[in-house]
Amino acid sequence: MAKTYGNWRVLERLSEGGQAWTSRVRHADGREAVLKLIKNPKRKWRFEREVSALRLLDSPAVPRLLDFGETDGRPWLVTADCGQPLVSVVGGSDLNSRLSWFQDLVLAIRDAHAVGVVHRDIKPTNVVVSDDLKNAYLIDFGICALSDTGPPYTTAEALGNAAFAAPECFLGHLDCPGAACDIYSVGKLLYWLASGGRAIYREQTRDLEGTLPPGLANVHARIISLIRSCVRETSAERPDAPGLLSRTQALYEYAELIVAEERQGAFRLIDNLGNLNEFNAGSSRSVESAEFSASKLHESEKMVGGPRGNVAQAERFENRFDAPRRVKRVTLGMRCLSPEGCVRILLVGDNDRNPSDHILGEADVYLTHGPAGAHFVECDIIVPPGPFWLVLKASSMPATYASLHIAFDDIAPQRSIFAESYDGGTSWEVKESRRGPGYAIRMETTANVPGN
Repeated sequence: MAKTYGNWRVLERLSEGGQAWTSRVRHADGREAVLKLIKNPKRKWRFEREVSALRLLDSPAVPRLLDFGETDGRPWLVTADCGQPLVSVVGGSDLNSRLSWFQDLVLAIRDAHAVGVVHRDIKPTNVVVSDDLKNAYLIDFGICALSDTGPPYTTAEALGNAAFAAPECFLGHLDCPGAACDIYSVGKLLYWLASGGRAIYREQTRDLEGTLPPGLANVHARIISLIRSCVRETSAERPDAPGLLSRTQALYEYAELIVAEERQGAFRLIDNLGNLNEFNAGSSRSVESAEFSASKLHESEKMVGGPRGNVAQAERFENRFDAPRRVKRVTLGMRCLSPEGCVRILLVGDNDRNPSDHILGEADVYLTHGPAGAHFVECDIIVPPGPFWLVLKASSMPATYASLHIAFDDIAPQRSIFAESYDGGTSWEVKESRRGPGYAIRMETTANVPGN
């Protein structure tokens, strides 16, 4: 005869963990759910804490508590059956599905932290996905902390899985494992999701470029930035849950847009602008006409030190596809400081990591004095596979002084190679930034190149 717990009858055993067994159960009224049975009755305090946490929580990304009790001296609780283990479905899923699940998990963390609950054991085996693969749920609050119970904020014992736990969750650490430990763990979980099941360790987060599966390079750049912001040694440097949720939602929306564009044959070779074309307006490099003088500035501008004159800028990009791409539009984050101006955009080949004299194509962007903004330039330039440079030179008619702005670090964290010239592009000083960000540039292309 099947074992019963209260009004719940066991249908089948689902899994066994270090602290509990889980089973699928059916209520006397026909409802099916998941029952968790505690192995060690002496750790009843953990059970009581999990029940307290689930009673506090009201989140669409956390299974709802249905019942709890004690049978034959063993505590048990019943939650809604929300699906199947994440580890059993991640292999057959696409990146956008994984980012959607990650968004659900960050939502669960935000809702938990809002009521003083810290999970402290976020890892792939504590996530389930709905049978239709649309939603993810955070489960197993067995070692959670409640802000109003005192003792849980302690390092008297190690907490969580070693591959996912924050540094402060290990024995002897001076920091208490508070809400920030969940942020660290979910950052590692994001890498696990994006990489298809690989873990990273603390010393590996600085060099993540190229470790994700090929494709969607601009999405990967934003994923890597998000991981780095979470997986910080110092807990105070990590984002809070509401801030992380906002960035996660923006990442998911961006990934959906990129996938939709590529289905229609449009590709972004580089995209260092935000979802709403935003960029870092406080950091920039000048692009100036030869012999430009301060007298040619807009009357509202007050310069310290004055313009240098005849300054060109360049950044090295790469067509990572195995065929040529037709560049249809370039977007630049720029500001014109002269009354009016014109900046020539040149796409040129690469010569031993320097801009070459081989011009692939060019176009002009016309500017007027005003605040920094995104400037769109329509063009029709074919770039072959491999590296190439985008070069900006200011026109002398009219005399032009403009600033090319830098991307936000959370948008363009990948390695960037820049070049600057003080003779209008005859010679270049090349610099490399291993962790970006690059200039605020977006390059949109299509694959319809003649002969391909």
